[in-house]
Amino acid sequence: MLTATGLPEPRVNHTVVMAKFARDCRKKMQELTEQLGGALGPDTDELKVRVRLNGGPVTAGVLQEERSRFQLFGDT
Repeated sequence: MLTATGLPEPRVNHTVVMAKFARDCRKKMQELTEQLGGALGPDTDELKVRVRLNGGPVTAGVLQEERSRFQLFGDT
């Protein structure tokens, strides 16, 4: 999953918003893996999610192929 904050208008607190979103994603993943572990077996609850935060300028646009998708481009 790729997310961005401060689009289309820059936000002064974009790093705080990113960090809170990452924290919430990790918490939700933990809840889901615990549920899966109960339903599908003990090995399932070992699933993990990796979070990486980067900052800097990006360019965004919609790529239209067989399936259109929103894409972010940038060195960050």
